[in-house]
Amino acid sequence: MQFYIEPEVSWTSWLNKACLSGNDLTELGSFLKSKLKGGTFIDVPCGYEYKAENELSVFEIAKELGVYGFIEVDKYEEALGERLNNSNRVVDEVRVSTHQADILEFLFKKELNQDSTNRAFYISGLQPDEEFCKEPSNQSDVAVPYLHALYEELARVSKVGDLVILNEANALVLGIDENIYPDIHPSVALPTLGFKCQRTCQYNKVQVFEKV
Repeated sequence: MQFYIEPEVSWTSWLNKACLSGNDLTELGSFLKSKLKGGTFIDVPCGYEYKAENELSVFEIAKELGVYGFIEVDKYEEALGERLNNSNRVVDEVRVSTHQADILEFLFKKELNQDSTNRAFYISGLQPDEEFCKEPSNQSDVAVPYLHALYEELARVSKVGDLVILNEANALVLGIDENIYPDIHPSVALPTLGFKCQRTCQYNKVQVFEKV
């Protein structure tokens, strides 16, 4: 599947705005902390480790949410850089692991969460290549099956209480004709698989779905 990913800073900025207000957590951020304290935050695809001035990185936000584990996954070696040289490490008392894999490849290898704590899959800035999707057969044969497989895998590996955090949901279906595929948007597809949208930031960028 071909994806186009915008510079990560724009997406990380939206996560900052959704979760933080000055030095305090927003209502959405507090909700995430109530679900994820002691749990695991999975950033996939994580992209380049980057943040804007005066903002927190995704990892730093996850720390604010009280997680015990942080997993970063990306398909591209150049995005992961030196993090691959020390793929299992402890940073500020958080267990961090780094994996090079496509998001579906990574999910295929995961099992249903059996831990007592919750985990969150944070999917940021992931969108189909619009040029690729201009060819109708690329939508029907590649993009749409890929997204349905993504949703189904998220449901398979998530237990009740686990989260899917999208930044943003609309980006996942850019270039796909929703008149032809009305069930492809995650806000439509995920509820059919046991998820409920529990929070949306005021900018309608970050959406939090919980397995119920």
